[in-house]
Amino acid sequence: MPPMAMITPEQAKIIGVTATKAELRPFKVFIRGTGRVAPDETRLATVTTKTEGFIERLLADHTGQEVRKGQPLVELYSPEVYAVQLEYLNLLRWKNASVKPLEGSSGEFAGLVASDSRDLLAAARQRLTLLDAGGLASQLEKTGKPSRTYALTSPVNGFVIARQATLGMRVMPGEKLYDLADLSTVWVLADVYEENLPYFREGQTALITLTGVGGPSLTAKVAQIYPVIAGDTR
Repeated sequence: MPPMAMITPEQAKIIGVTATKAELRPFKVFIRGTGRVAPDETRLATVTTKTEGFIERLLADHTGQEVRKGQPLVELYSPEVYAVQLEYLNLLRWKNASVKPLEGSSGEFAGLVASDSRDLLAAARQRLTLLDAGGLASQLEKTGKPSRTYALTSPVNGFVIARQATLGMRVMPGEKLYDLADLSTVWVLADVYEENLPYFREGQTALITLTGVGGPSLTAKVAQIYPVIAGDTR
């Protein structure tokens, strides 16, 4: 007889021993891990400048502020943008003047002048657009006066997660002013041990329980399994 341990029914009841009929069942593994909520990397945006200038008005002034797509974040004074506005106004006056036939000029020459004025005006409008100041063109056509400042707007709906812009700051082309994140969808980055990797595959269902927050668990799908592991903890 193999070694056995004998217990009484009373002892079995105290320690919670139960008996059931042996049968075939699917083998399931429940793996618990610690996760942290992080912004979706595909929904991040950075606001930068494309010209040298100075911040004259700060409209988004603190981290965590919610912003909407197209909402002005900061107003800049840029000598380059101001110069392009003056050029646009001069070209606009030239275009309007070229509509009238020039005295002693042929119709063909007048047509070439009008065509050139339209092309130069379109090029100036494109320069404003490339400098993120395209909205100034229609304003110039209405008022006929250049604007001292122009606004940089938010490219996404989301929240300010980092702010480098300050009032009166001098900015250079490519300088980062804001980091924005659309938090309508977030990632949960879970840490599991290397020995559990055979039980994971993309598309599996995961249950997420948030500490300190009541309510039922959230359901999510495993979207990606990183191809590397942490060397210190594996």
